[in-house]
Amino acid sequence: MIILRTGFYIVLQLNFEEWGERNRMPSPNGDLPGSGDNDRRMSIGIKRIYRPAEKKDGKRILVDRLWPRGVTKQNAQLDEWLKDVAPSPQLRTWFGHKNERFDAFALQYRLELDTDPLKQSAIRHLLAMYETGEITLLYGAKSDTINHARVLQQYLQEKLAGQKPRS
Repeated sequence: MIILRTGFYIVLQLNFEEWGERNRMPSPNGDLPGSGDNDRRMSIGIKRIYRPAEKKDGKRILVDRLWPRGVTKQNAQLDEWLKDVAPSPQLRTWFGHKNERFDAFALQYRLELDTDPLKQSAIRHLLAMYETGEITLLYGAKSDTINHARVLQQYLQEKLAGQKPRS
């Protein structure tokens, strides 16, 4: 499945970038490359809401339409809950987290992100939050790879790279 390969590639890319950050060589003047104020290297993380909050998460944003079972607001340590960026109830219900439907789900969700005014407003808000520091998109799904937060993460990264997100 292409989406799975893309998701796998992103995991490898992020791990390689983390390795590169730890193993950078200083320039002759002693500065590390990329350490300037205008050259921030930040990421848009995704994380299951059931995992503990960490300082590296930055701003923690729940991107599910429904509140996850068994999670208290205190334990979630959210900065924001953006229901509007989640897939429509009809799409979420149809998908049902079935692996064989993920490719079609991802395409339809991207179409919603491109065309729904509420989702577009939420996207602009997420990108503005990213400009101020690290953000982590939180989701309640059991799968780390077959979920809407992964699609949203890729969509946002494409927007940041100046590409037109694939729909």
